[in-house]
Amino acid sequence: MSILEVAFDSYHVETMWQWPSSCSTPAPHYTARVIKTSINRKGNVSTACLTPKDSNVSVDPDLVVLKTARGAENIALLEREAQIYENELRRLQGNVIPVCYGLYRGQSESRCYVGLRERVACMVLEYCSPQRDMHPVDLGQSVIAAALTIHQAGIVHNGLLNKQNIIPYGHDGVRILDFAAASRRHLCPTSVYRHGEGCEEIVLVERKYGGSMPQIPGYHGRW
Repeated sequence: MSILEVAFDSYHVETMWQWPSSCSTPAPHYTARVIKTSINRKGNVSTACLTPKDSNVSVDPDLVVLKTARGAENIALLEREAQIYENELRRLQGNVIPVCYGLYRGQSESRCYVGLRERVACMVLEYCSPQRDMHPVDLGQSVIAAALTIHQAGIVHNGLLNKQNIIPYGHDGVRILDFAAASRRHLCPTSVYRHGEGCEEIVLVERKYGGSMPQIPGYHGRW
């Protein structure tokens, strides 16, 4: 079992838990100190500094994103997204998608009823800081390559035409965000067109980003 303590301030700390699967290695305990809340439109994403809990060794914190869900339906959607990160896209973490530290569950104060607590889930992801020094053509080609890689893993993103799901990262790549609406068990051809027909999302991505991709104003990404 791994414990995540989310510290909003010195007086407000929420504790959550993660139970590893039978085949996974035990995860360390973490403390996440929230830096900024509600960085997206839905208001369910925060940035935080993540450090090992009660570590005797001084380590630099990792900048992460905390994506939270409340209520049975929203928690189920977040659990599904975490499963995609941990299963089909596991080998792509830190390459074309953010690193996923896992999904934690717990209880938090209800936002609707004073004195009551409700179930909450929190997925911890690497925060990918946008970079601005890629040539637009190179950036567009990186998006296409990332889309193909994700499709070959059996996932259709269903939102790659929204530039807020794409973070220009480093000098030669991108990070694809937000798999909440993704489709699974996809069998994709290895090229845009095959036997006169193509994968719909890959065709649309190639049309949109094939020539170039304009630079994007400052944003944190959709997550």
